[in-house]
Amino acid sequence: MNIRNLAIRLAIGLGALGVGGVMATSPAFAASSSAPTTLSLTIPVALSMSGLAASYNNPSAVAGTTAHIVAGPVTVTTNNALGYKVIAQASTATFVGTGSNLQTIPVANDSVVVVACPTGDTCAAAAPLASATNIQILNRTTATNGDVWSVDNAIAIPGSLTPDTYSIVFNLTALTN
Repeated sequence: MNIRNLAIRLAIGLGALGVGGVMATSPAFAASSSAPTTLSLTIPVALSMSGLAASYNNPSAVAGTTAHIVAGPVTVTTNNALGYKVIAQASTATFVGTGSNLQTIPVANDSVVVVACPTGDTCAAAAPLASATNIQILNRTTATNGDVWSVDNAIAIPGSLTPDTYSIVFNLTALTN
């Protein structure tokens, strides 16, 4: 056996064992590689209501008449595709006077209605305010970049009331549909 035959046999044997460059398998090197991935964004429902002052007053209300107090303007925005609704509720059953005055005005004497109902919204007819239940005063069935409206409180004042300032907390709540 000559050296040349020995080298050929050795190369074939090593190749069969996976050693050497001719018959061995090795990873391929590429100029580029890619893999897919998914990007996701979660957008939460947003709802905001702004514009209400801390308090409103009618300084010229007269006993035995109906006095109006307009709350607003209020701006509501939402990205909810189903829109929003607004409910109103009084915090107590009566408007109360100050100090030792024990006279009151029943909350049911306050009839509330949305002024300038925005186009596309449904606004309820005037309804008496209540403390035990919410009343829905506005409904919108689509998202909005800003509905603007006000609430008229028409308060029937009993004729026998003592001159005083009578107050109640009036809650407006915007909820997504």
